[in-house]
Amino acid sequence: AWIFHMLRYLFQSSSMGSEERFQVFVKELVSTYSGKLITTADLQLAAEKHLTKGMDLEGNRKLDWFFEEWVYDTGIPTYRLSYSLVPLQEGKVVVKGKILQEDVSENFTMPIEVFAHFPGEKVVKVGRVDVSGKETSFRLTVGSKPLKVSLDDNHQILCTNKPL
Repeated sequence: AWIFHMLRYLFQSSSMGSEERFQVFVKELVSTYSGKLITTADLQLAAEKHLTKGMDLEGNRKLDWFFEEWVYDTGIPTYRLSYSLVPLQEGKVVVKGKILQEDVSENFTMPIEVFAHFPGEKVVKVGRVDVSGKETSFRLTVGSKPLKVSLDDNHQILCTNKPL
């Protein structure tokens, strides 16, 4: 279930949040394999037919990175976020941060959404960071100073988030 949940997350259009591509993938999968056995390799090939640019982290039109980490390996990542806020002109703010990744192999890669929390319980996705290795730095600009910044508020990734 988590594999499909994370594939759904990866299929979503970063600009529109659309699930259309994931729905087409699932319908095609059900149509092709209805009443038949499906292997993990079959599942990967079916997903790769609908690959988005954001999913192609290795630039080879394959999901080897995803299946090697989430299907064939056993690690579940722990993420730790540290950040600072740098004010810009016109009230904008740069979120300058780093994400530490633990409890998985050094080559483990996963895109993670970054959220900003504002007064009135308003939470806004401000970007996505392709986390790879033990530490990944990022810079994102937001329209105003957030109360805090966090990772994976939509719980799209099987992981643990801990404070730094």
